[in-house]
Amino acid sequence: MPVEEMYVGITSDGLIGRLSAEKGFKGTGKALPILLIKTDSHQTAYIVSKSGRTASVGVSAIPIVEKFEDGYPVNKVTPFEQNESVSDMFAIDSTVDLENLFVTTLSKSGMIKKSSCSELPGPSSAMFTLSKANDNDEIIKSILTKDGDQIVLLTAHGMIIRFSLDE
Repeated sequence: MPVEEMYVGITSDGLIGRLSAEKGFKGTGKALPILLIKTDSHQTAYIVSKSGRTASVGVSAIPIVEKFEDGYPVNKVTPFEQNESVSDMFAIDSTVDLENLFVTTLSKSGMIKKSSCSELPGPSSAMFTLSKANDNDEIIKSILTKDGDQIVLLTAHGMIIRFSLDE
């Protein structure tokens, strides 16, 4: 199967789908996904819940749609439960050096966890915990990072901090 560039998106209604990048992506209003990644058909997409539970699914297994509002419920494509909220999504190419690639998660209360991508499972029918959110907290962001990268956090109250992931 040839590699095909794709957009994978999740709407505010919890619908997921993929579009060919060749056709381009256009949308307005409700048709715009709240989460969108550009990836390819040979990568693994990781969909992270607010609690930190994560689903790993092959991009090629995500249904192709003409527009994201025609997508399928996330819980029908992944092992997510029906009312489980998605907070973020990222994709990893298995051909890159996973030993030097990390996923860094951030919770609403400011907790940060750096996990090696080499330890992440491939596509699976079971959920796993990427980062456990404490009670009254939730995962708000998951980003791919490398050693030496720096993170800048800014709060709604204007506080800012910058630090190296090596620290």
